[in-house]
Amino acid sequence: MKKENLVEIYKTHDMGDIPIEKTIKAVESLGQFLLQRDLTFETAHIEAIEEYVSYLVKYHHNDAETLLAIAYYFNAIKRTDAYHYFKSLFNSHEIFETIKQRVVTYAGIGALEKLFSGLKYPPLGTPPTAFGSFTQDLMDKMQEHLSADVYKKVLTTTKPKNHEDYIYEKQVYRNLGLPEFDQTNHHHHLPIRSDFDKKIKWRQ
Repeated sequence: MKKENLVEIYKTHDMGDIPIEKTIKAVESLGQFLLQRDLTFETAHIEAIEEYVSYLVKYHHNDAETLLAIAYYFNAIKRTDAYHYFKSLFNSHEIFETIKQRVVTYAGIGALEKLFSGLKYPPLGTPPTAFGSFTQDLMDKMQEHLSADVYKKVLTTTKPKNHEDYIYEKQVYRNLGLPEFDQTNHHHHLPIRSDFDKKIKWRQ
């Protein structure tokens, strides 16, 4: 990836509020990683991208701007599979942030402190399928400290009108190990797909 080509992509695509220097550094670093494995952005398989993200997590370079910059780039070159991979990383964290907000709404700040005290929150970049033990520990605490009604309200989702979105959201829940409570007309909704799209403002 030549720097001038990346600059052109940055200028012609909606790359959000991430500074161009940050974008160039993030994308070039991944490019070097892939080059060492005889891969390019176009040919890199998801396993190689996951390996790189794991490296970022290990060395604490997994800030949101870095991951978003890479995701923006994959979207710009129409690597939809890689785009969905990065989307899933953010979706996982957004779901648990929403759970926190709902716990406060329905049970108060004291309940939130009880539920999350002692839990080790997976860092940004952790794949949804690796949330298993964290999710199970949280669900056990929720069942212990929340009433059945509040527990259900915290986890209730609205069934999306779009079937593709519905299938996507159910898969995210399964990957995270979360129970599913579908109520078509329920007004509470865990932000999974639409909120991520709004945050990064993809230009399709």
